Parts: sequence; structure tokens; C-alpha cells
Amino acid sequence: MLAIPVTVQLLSTTILVSSILHRSGQTAVVELSKELASRDSGKVIDLIDSYQLHAEEALKYHLSLVQSGLVSLDNLIQFHQYLILHHRQEPFISALSIGTAKGEFRSSIRASTDTLKQFPLQPEETPYRAIITHAKEPGLDRVYAIAQNGQPGRYLFSVKSHDVRHRSWYRRAAETGEIGWTEPYPIGSSSGLGMSVSIPIYGFKSASSVNQPVGLSPNNPVAVLSNTIRLDSLSGYLHAIAGKRVVYIIDSQGLMIANSLQEPVIRVRKQSIHQRDGRIPALVRRLSVQDMESPTLTQSNQEMKQLIPNWQNLQTSSTLTVNINEQHQFLSIFPNRSHGRQWFVVVITPEAELVPPRGTDSWGIGVVAVLNLAFMVGTAWFLSQQVVKKVNQIQQGLGAIANGQLDYRINPNQAIQELEQITQSINQMAEQLHQSNQKLINQLPGVIFRYFNYTNGTDVFVDWGDFHRELFGMTTGSMTTMADLATVCHPNDWFQLTQAMEKCKTQLLESPQQSHELTHEFPIFTPHGTWKWIKIRANPTLLNNGDIQWDGFMENISTRKDLEASLREREAEYWALLQSLPDLICIYDSQGYYVQLYANHFPGHNLLPPHLYNDPNINQHILPGRQTPGIHITDFLPPAIATQYEQGIQKTLSTGQIQFIEYQFPVGDKIQYEEVRLVPFVSGQVLALVRDVSIPKQTQKILQQTQDELKTLIENLPLAVILWDQEFRVRKWSRQAEELFGWAEPEVLGKKFTDWQFLVEDEIPQTMEYLKRLELGEGVIYQNHNYRKDGTLLCCEWFNSAIKDESGGVVTVLSMAQDISALEQAQQALEAAKELAEAANQSKSTFLANFSHEFRTPLHIILGYVQQIQKHPTCNQLFNSELKAIYTQGTYLFNLFQDLLELSKAESGRQTVNPTRCPLIELLGSLHSIFVNRAAAKGLILHTEYEQLPAYVSVDGSKLQQVLINLLTNAIKFTHQGQIVLKVHHQAHQASNTPRLNFQLTDTGVGIAPEDISGLFEPFTQGKAGRHQGGSGLGLAICQRLIRLMGGEITITSQVGIGTTVGFYLPVRIIPENGSAEINSDFSQSGLTGLIECSEQQFMEITPSIDWNSLRSQLGHLPSPWLQELYRLAMRGSDDKILLLVNPVTHEYPELSSWLIQMAQNYDFDSILNLVQPLVNNT
Repeated sequence: MLAIPVTVQLLSTTILVSSILHRSGQTAVVELSKELASRDSGKVIDLIDSYQLHAEEALKYHLSLVQSGLVSLDNLIQFHQYLILHHRQEPFISALSIGTAKGEFRSSIRASTDTLKQFPLQPEETPYRAIITHAKEPGLDRVYAIAQNGQPGRYLFSVKSHDVRHRSWYRRAAETGEIGWTEPYPIGSSSGLGMSVSIPIYGFKSASSVNQPVGLSPNNPVAVLSNTIRLDSLSGYLHAIAGKRVVYIIDSQGLMIANSLQEPVIRVRKQSIHQRDGRIPALVRRLSVQDMESPTLTQSNQEMKQLIPNWQNLQTSSTLTVNINEQHQFLSIFPNRSHGRQWFVVVITPEAELVPPRGTDSWGIGVVAVLNLAFMVGTAWFLSQQVVKKVNQIQQGLGAIANGQLDYRINPNQAIQELEQITQSINQMAEQLHQSNQKLINQLPGVIFRYFNYTNGTDVFVDWGDFHRELFGMTTGSMTTMADLATVCHPNDWFQLTQAMEKCKTQLLESPQQSHELTHEFPIFTPHGTWKWIKIRANPTLLNNGDIQWDGFMENISTRKDLEASLREREAEYWALLQSLPDLICIYDSQGYYVQLYANHFPGHNLLPPHLYNDPNINQHILPGRQTPGIHITDFLPPAIATQYEQGIQKTLSTGQIQFIEYQFPVGDKIQYEEVRLVPFVSGQVLALVRDVSIPKQTQKILQQTQDELKTLIENLPLAVILWDQEFRVRKWSRQAEELFGWAEPEVLGKKFTDWQFLVEDEIPQTMEYLKRLELGEGVIYQNHNYRKDGTLLCCEWFNSAIKDESGGVVTVLSMAQDISALEQAQQALEAAKELAEAANQSKSTFLANFSHEFRTPLHIILGYVQQIQKHPTCNQLFNSELKAIYTQGTYLFNLFQDLLELSKAESGRQTVNPTRCPLIELLGSLHSIFVNRAAAKGLILHTEYEQLPAYVSVDGSKLQQVLINLLTNAIKFTHQGQIVLKVHHQAHQASNTPRLNFQLTDTGVGIAPEDISGLFEPFTQGKAGRHQGGSGLGLAICQRLIRLMGGEITITSQVGIGTTVGFYLPVRIIPENGSAEINSDFSQSGLTGLIECSEQQFMEITPSIDWNSLRSQLGHLPSPWLQELYRLAMRGSDDKILLLVNPVTHEYPELSSWLIQMAQNYDFDSILNLVQPLVNNT
């Protein structure tokens, strides 16, 4: 009768399930996708949070040790060793670093695979690397291998990097003053990303328990600590948990952090070059989602941006239904902003993974369903009959077994009991088995498990039980596959576990008949936030169908690991302490025999007698921790020193107190001093700490010698020496001070200078200002007047220096004084001599004016005769050229003496101003018409700009004309390209409302160096460009004197290579056009022409020996780039570079080269420009 209810139940269940699936299928699929995506994102976020939380807690732990003084920054080498040893206990941290405000940098990093390939590990080396950067070379990182004892060992290579104070983690900690994370950044030239957490250190306790630098500003810490974690393993973790889904992580800028497709998240643009003496860093950049190769990633990002334009502002998760790769997908976005992050976890779930493919033949499916239902009913009917028979047969047997009758055998002919009795029997047996199994589990140190690897690639844990609630902190059913185990493992540890299993599987497949065992230890991080170490032992078995069955045992070995870590830490601290001590450590028994000897810092200890230095039987005992049985003190040490040891050992054992002994002995040509501290030890033994104190002893001896020499120096110096304390009281008053000022040392000792009549009262305020500077640590030299004891007044020069202590505070002021009264009198005599010299200079100027006037008359006659000879009909062309040269040079000489005459008149005060009715516009037009041609000859443009100028002004026109000619001549002379602009305008002076003319002449010439501008108005003074161009150096001096004579002022502003602007103003009186004042007749075109220097043609006539056409013909054979370079160098006045340019063509064009070299050496760049310019214009 059991078949009827079974059949009814199948029919009702089928109808009900079909109805429910038909109505809620789609809703269930969407909710399922959300749940799967939420589970994946939660695992990812929990893993990242655990990484960051652990890194922050470790950093705070280091900081607390530094601030408490347990770990000191006094010795950066020892602190670096502490970081290295601690790094081994941090499996999730890739680098521990510290940077100081001085630019020093120390770090411990895990060695990359590439580095290990290039620099394989040697014996006693660990897979870590030490980085050291010194303050003298900031940014130059030196990389070393690390030995087992935690010390940097073999040098590997150097890396050119940024100054540690400019790195992002250091700047962030210094600027914020608190712990925090950097943004992800590429690590070197690898394909991975990293993040650093850093915290500033503002003060710490040194070994002497004195607070070290405190009071620094929040933006200037003493040092910054940093932990770095790598993010490149996240992609492997995402790949493990994703399955057929796609999971990736991006930041708020859309840059990829990790993805389950394991595509690279950075791109190397240039292959790095790795050398022993440095590294040229690769050019890398982070990739965005749009830079990925997978269409799934790029299309999902496009859909997300289109459907959620402001996706960066999401506060809660969101799920979208999108089409990617022509398939229905569920796109879930989960924002995460913990620990300063602004990341987004994106999960893409294919609809096909949740919903099977839809068929096209509904009728066929219905027929199949009906046939299937009929088959199920028939099968259920048949099976129920068989089950009833079998159950009735075994019920009595199961009851006997439950009652403990294990020898009972089932008889098929016995009576059949009711089904309820069978159920009660089975429950009773299950209860007993459960209790027995629970007792067995409680007695085991771990848990038994069974795990299957199926041939289709899937895997599952069976017979798992509920032990993972306690061991892994997870709920029942949440850990069924190896991928679930990865959620509590670090990706690296999980990878190593899977690699070990794969290796064991490979061995099993190669030799299935042999026994194979997997033994592996790995850490886990439970969801409750606790770390545990798990040890797994398992044996694989190859089944007939190809599946692999693992039967194993897992146990919690966290306690053992903690003890091992604590033991290693204590051992490392012990050895680090021993190695850091600069002492020889010996252990003696009560009879003076060596028990043990540690000589890390004493290779070939100097205490060995000379005849034993090279004895291998003795020296072999000088090894770290070497047992030395049977060796007595007298075997190592000289008799006198050995006696001191024996007496000290006996006194230590008898009193139980520390004893000290000191001795010295010769080592070669030097004396070595040693200090021994004997300490009571265990089991009647004595611990001896032997320290070489030669350097302190020698330093003390040198210090005493230096003090004696300083005292002798002070007593014999010709200067008076006074030492002052912090409050400027007399500490030392030398014998010379007594002789100079008359007071004996006891009279002034302990007094301030204001306690007796030492300074002139009027000079006390200034002296107090000097004292303030000395309090700041500055050195001060000054002069003042001091009283002697007898009332005599002295003029003294004081040399003062501040002596500081280690903290920078002033503790003593050293003052040295000398009597300069005679020098003061000499300076007064010098002032009188200066007045006499100025009077003599005035006489010189008067003489020069008279001499220039007398010289000009005969020169005028010579020039007149030259003009007459030129006009004579018998003068041929050759003589005419020579006469023109004589006339031109004579005119130059005439103008030079005219300048001297003007200068002498100005200096002698005999120059006067003669204001007349000056036609201003006519004067400016005449100057423009003459100088525009001169400018055009050099390829320059001359502009004259003026608006609404009065036609006539009352001014000394001849002097104004002379000033403008000098300034325009200079502008054209020192300008080789560009333009020259003369601007003139008039305005009323703001204070006096007096009309004034403002002139501004601007050129694009070579410019004047700032240090040369101030001396340009001195006679015979030229700037660097002026010395290259030649000239007398009188033009600007005359211009300044003429302008000041007319009531104006001149200024110059200039920039080298850009140009010069000369500006001056003149007070004038405006005259109406119909005024009756006489017009100055000095401004005609012919009158101005006589004052202008000769043109290019006249210059060629002055040097007739140069064949200009021949030189230009030779230049025409040279390449255009060479001509352009010559023209550019001549424009810049680069004589040395012109010589280098001409040198290669010397053999081919000797005549041309000779002239060019001569012109360059004479700074005659105008001649070079005249030669080259036509050829450059043609090209």
C-alpha cells in the first residue's frame, strides 16, 4: 500500500512546482544573480579590508614601540635590522620602509621573481631584499641581499629613484599628520599594483631616555613609517571565485585594479634597462576598463556609463540587465568606501548560467514530461514494493544491533514489524553512533575529511562535518569546494596549496600503485577577524573512473606557530643584541677557564700575546659562540692582565657585584686600552664584557691636549679674549684683556658688561642688537668705543662667535677685541686725503678741457688740407681712397676729443645750458631720415613714434641733438637683428605741473648684464658687448651729464639677449608756432650728417687692402647651413665659436679663413655680417 501515497505525492509535487516555476521563474533568476554577485563582492571587500586592517595595525604596533623607547631610531642600522626581522612574520606585507627628514631611506622588500632569476639566492640568504639610501645621496637606492641573521649582505645593484621625502606615502603622512593610504600605483616595471599605508613620527625616546627632536611643525616629522601591500594577486583570487562570472574592481576614475580575466592592469611603454650601477625606470601607466582587450569588460563599462551616468556617486549596490556579446547578462555594481578607498566591485553574471536554454518544441517536451511522469509512477510502485520487503527483513536485525546484539543474523522468514519500529530502531542506532563519533572527534587534535577531484574539473568536500564552524568560522554549507577555501586564504598561500596538491596528483598519476602523501601548512583569516595556522595531511587515491579521492586530516597548529614565531623573534633579538654590542663577550668558570667566547667584533683579538698571533690552534677558538674547554685566561692573556682577570672574577663571585678592570698594552706602534665589566652569571660563572676603549681614551687625551693648546693660544694671542656665558656674564678674562682695558680678571668675573663703566652709553642700544644676533647663533663683527679703567676711551673692533651645544643652543660666546684707535685716526686722515684727491681731479679736468681745445685746432687744419687735396684735379682714385680714410679717422679723432672736451667741461662745471627756440618735430624727422639708412644697412628697422608734440620748445637743442645721436648710434651698433623704436611724448609733471618731454629708445640688441648697468655712466666704462664692439666708453657718461645739466634724468633697463631700453626726460617750455624767438639753425640735414659715423662703403674704403668681392666669392662655395651658422654666431658676438667653425675650412680657403679669424679676434662682427648677409638673404 506504500505505492499509492508515493504516486499521489509525485503528481501533486509536479503540478505545484510547475506552477510556481512558471510564475516566479524570472524573479528568482534576478534575485539569484543579485545574491551570487553580493556574495562574490562581499568576499572581495572582506579580503581587501583584512589586508588593509592588518597593515595598519602592524604600522601602529611599530610606532608604539618607537614612541615607548623599546625600539629606537638613534641607530638607523639597528632599526633597519628590526624591520627586516619583523618582515618575516608579515606574510601579507610586501615592503616595510622608513624615511627620515634628512632624506635617509631604509626598506625590507620581498624579492620579485625577476630579481631572484637575475640574482639567485646564495647559501644563508633569504628571499628578501634590503634597500638603503643615505642622506648625502638622496634618491640613489642601493639594493642588498639579506642574510639569515637579518643583516644586509651582498650588494646587488643601485636604483635611481625619487628623494624619499618626495614620494607619495611620505608626503601624504607629512601633510596630513595621521595614518592613511596612497592611491594604487604601479610597482616598478612589473605588471602589478601596490598601495602604501604610512604614519608620521614626531618624537621618540632615545637610548638615553631623552626625547629626540620635538617641536617640529606638523608638516615636518622626524620620520615616516610605511607598509606596502601588493594588489596583483587580487586578479588570481577573483579568477578563483568567479567561475563563469566576470568580476573586476575599478576606482572612481575608471582605472582597473584587478579582474577575474587576469588581464594586465598596467602597460609597460618602454623596456627597463637594468644595470649594476643604476636602473632606468620603465615608463608605465595604469589601464582603464576601456583599455582592456576583453569585449565583456569594455562593453559592460559602456553600458554602466550609459545607464548610470553618475555611477561614481552610487551609495548602494545596483543591478542592471544588459546585453553583452549578444547575450543577456546581469550587471551588479557594489560601491566600497572603507579605509579611504573609493572603489567599485562589478560582477557580470550570464543569464545562461542561471537559466537553461529554452526549447523550441513545447509539445514534444510535454509528451516527454507525461511519459517521464508515468515512468516515475511505475518505478515508484515497483520500488516501494521492494523497499517494503527489504525494510521488513532488516527491521528486526537493526533493532538487535541497536540493542548491542552484534552477533545477531537476520532470518528472512521471521515476522515483519511496523514501519514505526524501524524508524525508532534507526534513530536509536544513529544516536549511539553520533555519541561515539563525537567522543572520537573530541579526542582527536584535528578533523578528518574526504575530498574528491572529479574528471570533469569540479571538486567537492564530503564527510566534512561541522568542524569548519570552529576552525574556519564559517557556516554549514558555505565551504564545499576548494574555491571556498580560497576565501579565507591569502592568494599566495592558496596558490602554494593548490600547487602542492597538483604536484601530488601528478606523482599519483605517474605511479598510482605507490603511496603518496600531501603535507602542507598555511595560514587562514577567518571572517571573525582571527588568524589561524592549519596543517593538512592527506593521501590521494586514484579511483577506477579516473576521479581522485583525498582522505586526510586537518589540525589547528596556531599555538605551535605562535610559539615558533616567538622563539624565532626572541632568538633574533638575542643575536641582534649580541651582534650590535661592540664588545667581546666571554664566559668564565670560577677557576678562570673559558666556557664560551663570542667575538663578532674582535676577529683575531688583540689581547693574544704576540707569539700566538698566527697560531691556528689558538685563533681557531675566536669564533662566535665557540665552546672553548680547557683554555685558561693565562693561555690568551699576558700575565699581568691575566692576574687582574683572576682577581676580578674571584671578587665578582664573592660579592655578587659587578667589577670593573682597565688595562693597556702595546699593539705595534700604538697603545690599546680596554675596559672589562665582570658580571655574575649562572651556575657560578662570570660574564665578561670586553670593550675596546682606545678611541675614547685617545679622544680624552686629545681633548686635554687641545684644551692645553687653546689655553696657551689664548694667553699668547695679541688680541684680548673674553668668554661669556648664556646671560653674557664674564667667564674668562685673558691677560691681554687685563692689559688692554686695565681691569684684572677677579674684578669683572661673573659680571655683565653693563655692571661697570665699559661701554659708551650712546652705543649700548646697538650693542644689545648685536647680542640678539649672537643668541641666535650668528657670528658678529662690529666696532665700538670702550672705556679703560683709567677713563681713557678706546676704539675697538670685536670678533664674536657663538658656541653651541648638540641641541643647537648657545652655551658660550667667544669675543676677541683689538685696539684700532690708530686705524680710526688713519681713516680720518684718509678722508682728508680724499678731499684733496677730488680737488686734484677737478684740476685734471680743467687741464684736460684746455688741452683738448688746443689739440682740436691743428687737427681741424689737417682735415681742411685733406679736403682741398681731394678737390685737386690731379688727385687720382687711389689717393682719393686713402685721403677719405685719413679724413674719416681724423673725424673720429676729432669727435673723440670733442667728447673729452664735453666731459671735461661737465666735470669742471664750465658747461652751460643755452635754451633756444628748437623745432622739435623737424629735429626728430632729420634724425630719422639719417639713421634709418644706417639701420637698413644692418638689416634693422628704425621707427620714430610721436603724437601731438609741440612744434617748438625752448630747450638747448644742440645738447638734445648730441644726446639723441649718441643713443641712436649705440642702439644700431649693438643691435644685429630686429628693430629700434624711438618714442617721444610730452606731459605735465604731477608735482610741479611743468611740461616735460619723455624720450624712450628701445632696441632688440645683445642687452646688458645687470652687474654692468650701474657702471655704464662712468667715463671709459663699457659692458661686455661694448668691449667686443670697440669705442671710448664716453658716450653714456656725456649723455648723463648733458641731461642732468638740462634738468633731466636718464635710466637704463636691459635683459641679456632680449634688448635694452634707455629713457630720459627733459623739462621744457612750449613756444607757439608764431613765436618771435630765434630758431636754432643747428638741425639741418647737412649739419646732422657731419656727426654720423661712416657707412659700409666708407668702411670698405678705409680698409682698401681687403678684396671684399673675392671673400664673398669664396664664401659662395661653402654650404648654406655653414653660412647661416656663421651669420648667427656673428649676430651673437661669439668669437670663440666662430674660430671653431672656421678651423675645418682653413686648408681649402686660407685667405678667407685668415680674414675671418682676424675679424673675430678683433671683435669686428659688423664686417663679418656685411660679408655674409647678402649670401644668407639669397639662400
